[in-house]
Amino acid sequence: MVPGKDGLSILKQLRRQNNNTPVILLTARNELDDRLQGLNLGADDYIAKPFFVEELAARIHAVVRRSVGERQNILSIGALKLDRITRSCTCNGRVIELTSRDGRKRNRWIWRRLLVSNL
Repeated sequence: MVPGKDGLSILKQLRRQNNNTPVILLTARNELDDRLQGLNLGADDYIAKPFFVEELAARIHAVVRRSVGERQNILSIGALKLDRITRSCTCNGRVIELTSRDGRKRNRWIWRRLLVSNL
């Protein structure tokens, strides 16, 4: 319990301010209406007490994975884009061949070298 406020009112305030921070409600309220209200107000997940810590950890990972999604997988600087999953790179839509060494490293010097050599 948050002193002076309940989680649902804090969640309402966050969403009214267009704050899209992922929220998992941990609560003793386990009735269907409570769960629906929390999710409909914008919670990303809802866990009723008691819960297993392992389940909470798995749900946190899932929420983070969904909230980060594609934004973190594709790094871009202007027209230069690097897909961290496929380890592919494009500049102005043109594919740039990466060596295995380029694909493994994520340091800024790679970006600088690729940017200079392909623009």
